[in-house]
Amino acid sequence: MGLIYIFLIAWFALSIFFLMKKSLSNAVNILTFLFFQIVHINIFTILTLKLNFLIPNTRPLAFIAILLFRDISLPVFLLIYVNLLFSFKKIGAKLVVTAIIFFIIHGAHYIFLELGYFHYYHWSYFREALFDFSLMLICLVIAYVFKKLFSREKNMNGHLANL
Repeated sequence: MGLIYIFLIAWFALSIFFLMKKSLSNAVNILTFLFFQIVHINIFTILTLKLNFLIPNTRPLAFIAILLFRDISLPVFLLIYVNLLFSFKKIGAKLVVTAIIFFIIHGAHYIFLELGYFHYYHWSYFREALFDFSLMLICLVIAYVFKKLFSREKNMNGHLANL
């Protein structure tokens, strides 16, 4: 039953992302997604396999649910977050978007814990919240860097075309 919840969360995230008006270009979104995947999978592997802070369940359905959330839902929610953050001008709207996405991601991690897909070992809800917030910050920095690189490249190509 838990796999169905995780599948619905992934479907919800993908539906929102593909139907929303994006403030970043497709190239920036794709590169942010891929670069964040590399960073997040490495951090997740270190926390689970090396440090044993999070111990994942070894059942096949639990493993599929973990992969579905880690590889689809989480990065897509963070892409939604970054696109919404760059589209709003007011600080209040940005804080509301940050809080909503944070509670969605943290709530999904709580669902994983309650379904028994993870067990904490020297880990807590507070550390999980810091981890979620740091993932949001990492994704924001990655998107900002790629946005600046692509805007600089666009400006350079525009100047070369005028010569």
